[in-house]
Amino acid sequence: GYDGSGFLRTVEVFDPITGKWSYVASMNVSRSRVALVANMGLLYAIGGYDGCNNLSTVEVYNPETDSWSFISSMCAHEGGVGVGVIPCPQER
Repeated sequence: GYDGSGFLRTVEVFDPITGKWSYVASMNVSRSRVALVANMGLLYAIGGYDGCNNLSTVEVYNPETDSWSFISSMCAHEGGVGVGVIPCPQER
């Protein structure tokens, strides 16, 4: 994100039961215009912009360990990308 003066690594989570926001572990890289998608209990942060460059890096958040890890980067440096999840058919 961006707070008007700098690019952020911080991450907040909303609890619909309490109606409150709280912080979880910060991402490894500051990024705005990041694409986010949740899949199978994990949250993926894809691409974005760090204030100087579009990013190709991808991080995954695991709520069980409250940690972010890098996974394979995209081929291109992109900011403001769209992302979705396509279910794979089960093997027969």
